Amino acid sequence: MIYSGAGALRADLSALVELDDASVYERLLLDAGVRKLLERMYGNWDLTTAGQSFRREVTAELIQALSSTG
Repeated sequence: MIYSGAGALRADLSALVELDDASVYERLLLDAGVRKLLERMYGNWDLTTAGQSFRREVTAELIQALSSTG
């Protein structure tokens, strides 16, 4: 956390989740407790100023799967 010049508290939070199987996240959403926490988080998140990035590891398997020659 850092303080802005005006003295107000501002948080800069980054989260990284690495999944070998992306369906794990989808199954996690089926848990009512997790859904309740995510609802609170997303409900209080100012998405007009938030950024989002998606990164994918490029592996030989991925290249082969996406290749028309594979």
